[in-house]
Amino acid sequence: MAGTVTVHVAGQIYDVRAGEALTFDATRPHRYTNDTNEPASYLTSVTPPTP
Repeated sequence: MAGTVTVHVAGQIYDVRAGEALTFDATRPHRYTNDTNEPASYLTSVTPPTP
């Protein structure tokens, strides 16, 4: 990951920087943005919910 990715989850906003992680319930409304002038990249891992 590089730069800063802004993650919007159900009305909450999180700035995730290189080396950091964020987990959330993906059934909630969410989106990813780059609100900086610098390039940003991120890795997403999606897993099914546990019973």
